[in-house]
This record gives sequence, C-alpha cells and structure tokens, in this order.
Amino acid sequence: MTATLRNRKSFLVLMATLAMLTFTGCLDGEETTAEKYREWRTLNEQYVAEAEAQQDDAGNPFYTKIVPSWAPEAFALVHWHNDRALTEANLTPMDNSTVQFTYELFNINGERISDSFSSADSLYTSKPLQNIVGVWSPLTHMHVGDSVTIVIPSQAGYGEVNYGDIKPYSTLIYNIKLKAVTAYEIP
Repeated sequence: MTATLRNRKSFLVLMATLAMLTFTGCLDGEETTAEKYREWRTLNEQYVAEAEAQQDDAGNPFYTKIVPSWAPEAFALVHWHNDRALTEANLTPMDNSTVQFTYELFNINGERISDSFSSADSLYTSKPLQNIVGVWSPLTHMHVGDSVTIVIPSQAGYGEVNYGDIKPYSTLIYNIKLKAVTAYEIP
C-alpha cells in the first residue's frame, strides 16, 4: 500500500469513528425536544381540547374552528367578542393585504409573551401571510372592527421550535382587534 492510500484509509477510519462517537453521545446523554417538553406538550394539548369542547350558555360551541384548506392540521379556534352583524359590511383582508391590528399574546398559564402596545402607535402592521398560520387564517375571516380571541395549537404556531420566550409545543392565545386594511391586494 502506498503512503497516500494508507493516509486515506486512516482518515476514513478516523471519520467513521468520530461519527460513531457523536451518534452514540447523542443517544446516551441528550434528551430530544419531545422528551424534554413532554409534560408541557401534554398540558398545551389538553388546553386546546378543553377550548374546543367549551360551550356558551346556549350550548353552542364557544369557539369557531377555522381550518385552512391548504393546511388542514393547522387549525385555530376563534371567539368573536363583537356583534359580527355590525362589522359584516367592513373590509375583510386577503392573504396579501396589508393590515393593522392590535394584539396581546399569552401562553396557557396566562403569562403575557408580547403585545403591540409596546410600539409607538400600538398597531402591528403586516400581511396575514407573514404571520404564523394560526394568525394568518383567522385574519382573513375577520372584518375591520372585529375583536377576537384566538387559541392556536402548536402545529399552527411554532411547533416543536423554541422561539424567543415561546417554548416548543406551546399553544398560543392571541387577543386581536383588526383596525384597518391599509392596502387591499388582488390575487
């Protein structure tokens, strides 16, 4: 064997050994995200199930389930706080419309994660499609002037990703008031 061939063979053996040690280390010591957040995930899933089963005084569902046709697993539960008959003549945004709304975001423990009130004019400006699915889809069902609470399961939020103060598998609770559609786009 030539020196070059021996060096290549030694290099390949070294790389294979390092790969095995890395793989074994991951198996032995590190928890997966699913394992680490198992209890939190269960609590969040229970919260969604209870919200979905909640009824008003007349026995009707308290929340309306909004399921985007393009992402059926990413539903959101929406409760309107206003009389929708009073806003039905107002504009409803499309996916690519520019909208302004106020919001507060909480986790299932009622801890405030963020809000729009920290900005100078207290309005958040974006296009519905620039938001997580759990906000995007309900925004396109709202009329200007509507005020809602949205319960967003993790699969319509940030899923198993840790996003700032939002833990993996978190259910998100938004209070949103749609203030304006400043640019209505046509598909």
